[in-house]
Amino acid sequence: MMAPADPVMVEAANPAALQAMARRIGELPLLPQVVIQLLCLDPKDACFFEKVLELVQQDPPFAVRLIRIANSADSAPVVCVQSLRAALTRLGVDRVRGMVTGLAVARVFIPTEAGQKALWSHAIQTALLATEIARLTTPMLVDPESAYLAGLLHDIGRFVMLEHATDDLRAVDAREWESPQALVDADLAVFRYTHSELGGLACEHWGLPPAITCVARYHHVESLDQLPVAQRPFAPCSNVCDWRTG
Repeated sequence: MMAPADPVMVEAANPAALQAMARRIGELPLLPQVVIQLLCLDPKDACFFEKVLELVQQDPPFAVRLIRIANSADSAPVVCVQSLRAALTRLGVDRVRGMVTGLAVARVFIPTEAGQKALWSHAIQTALLATEIARLTTPMLVDPESAYLAGLLHDIGRFVMLEHATDDLRAVDAREWESPQALVDADLAVFRYTHSELGGLACEHWGLPPAITCVARYHHVESLDQLPVAQRPFAPCSNVCDWRTG
């Protein structure tokens, strides 16, 4: 991507078109408040476990789902989990934070057709690879679960496009782009703005933490100098993983 005049701003080729789509973002359901609060918690906080437990208890459907997952064969239960505290202990509190976020976003963008399923597959693959890169990076600049959440939500702009401009997004993909820059070019040719710009606006609409918003907005820039300082530690996780799993 060509470096813009302001190194941390990416200007839409057609700001009016971007704002028109941004108004459609306002029609999306808000994420549950419990999810926003979970994302804002500090994993290094000594009370992190108790705070996650307290928040998840406020959303009974999530709590029931987590207990079911904790008792599933994948969790290899020895004894039946009957409490949310036990479920958090078995699954891991960091993993639960990512699962709750994923379940909440899936409520907004329900994967029912092939395009949605493909986007979800890419998002999950990116999240998993971002987690591994975060674990292997020395020193660890981003905790693995934050990397997971950033990877999961990095392409949220494409989810919005698919929801509200399905034919135009198909026109973007019909161009058979094969690189991150080619995708940016295809976005601009069809929409006159990029999915990353739109993703940043969607994250702001939902009140997501700045680090995740930055990943959604800037994951296609090519130079660290173009990134806000807050997102630079995420760059190896989000940018590389997005390309590897595309």
